[in-house]
Amino acid sequence: MLRNPDLWTGLVLAVIGAGFLTASFDIRITEAGLIGPRFVPQVVCGLVVASGLILALGRRTAGGESGPALPLRAALLIAIGLVNVWLVPRVGYAAATMLVAGSVFALFGQRDWRVIAGGAVVSGVAFHLLFIELMGVFMPAGRWFDLARMIG
Repeated sequence: MLRNPDLWTGLVLAVIGAGFLTASFDIRITEAGLIGPRFVPQVVCGLVVASGLILALGRRTAGGESGPALPLRAALLIAIGLVNVWLVPRVGYAAATMLVAGSVFALFGQRDWRVIAGGAVVSGVAFHLLFIELMGVFMPAGRWFDLARMIG
């Protein structure tokens, strides 16, 4: 058990997440209500802590993905993230999110185009509602076109 890398990786993630979660309480609240400058950092830190604990304490199964497929998939995921950073100022947040979500679904094995397309649209709309409408995060309009402005 002490030689299990998942245990140690998970514990390190949980400790780092807990440290940053504690530090996030130093972020000054400048507005009333639940959602303010602390909200996103605290949610992300909470997810890191939970993920670390799930990894550390989760059930072990034999096998798992390894070999060249895993590093290739990780590199492709990083490339998709970089493409997203390039796309957002050009096509706007909603369209970029839909394109990225569809790419990620395909990268992780989804092959049914209806699921990819539906998941991409639902992801784009959900993230737009969460970050832009609910949390009030400002995202500049896309230079080429902006889907949110076209439908809103």
